[in-house]
Amino acid sequence: MTRRTTLRMGGPARWLAQPEDEKSLATLMRSLTPGTPGLALGGGSNMLVADEGFDGIMLDLTAKMNDIQKHAAEGGEWLIRVGGGASTRTVSHYSRRNGLSGLEFLAGIPGSVGGALKMNAGAYGSEMQNVLVWAELIDVHGQCHRRPVEALGLGYRKSAIPDGWIVASTLLRLHRDDPERIRRRIREMNQKRRRSQPLRYPSAGSVFKNPPEGPLAWELIDRAGLRGASEGAVQISEQHSNFFINRGGARTRDMLALIDCARERVLAESGVRLELELKVIGSGGVRRDL
Repeated sequence: MTRRTTLRMGGPARWLAQPEDEKSLATLMRSLTPGTPGLALGGGSNMLVADEGFDGIMLDLTAKMNDIQKHAAEGGEWLIRVGGGASTRTVSHYSRRNGLSGLEFLAGIPGSVGGALKMNAGAYGSEMQNVLVWAELIDVHGQCHRRPVEALGLGYRKSAIPDGWIVASTLLRLHRDDPERIRRRIREMNQKRRRSQPLRYPSAGSVFKNPPEGPLAWELIDRAGLRGASEGAVQISEQHSNFFINRGGARTRDMLALIDCARERVLAESGVRLELELKVIGSGGVRRDL
């Protein structure tokens, strides 16, 4: 998984599957032996895989389930149907070229649209729930479910999409705007990211969610005196304390040790228990003991 995650760390998955469409994805899910762990890889962002790897099937929708289709809607709005494997950045720039606004925030977020929906990704005041109309989901038995945005339990970096369900496609509602104005907004957002985030090194973005009130996660880590702290080849970025970067050849065990250290020090210093935004994948699936 060092070649397939933005953190560039983690052992091998037992299988990798790249379904061609929703029908083949559903067929694959039905064919799996009950209890076989399965995960959608997406763009490999927001994911930390154990050093020993993942003893299951990684589903890569990015290769083929990445179509974008545009449809007119009422009131000057436009709808685009987007495959769950479509790149967030690709969809954002597709919208820009077509004079459709609403997805500017995705231009600097790595990953796939399906992954962005499962964690309700957002930035600069916008998030997936603001543009989603419905999502088509494939469950662990290969059954397809269309769910409106109201039924997905979307909140701050979370959703109620059940574990093991795969986002096959989405319908997004956008509005008309001048492509040049959209381009300027994307450029301004990306400039802010470059000034504040360590984009030169592999990372998974923010490691911890911001607490519901009070100081942000990076501020709490700073107060604990951990800016620049390291474990092995993993370092808490000196540029942004909620980014843990891989300085080359890092191991997952070092990342987990640094996560534990940050949590313990922040709890001792500020009395706040930080909650992970990063998904930690053990050999049998998403770990729930963190």
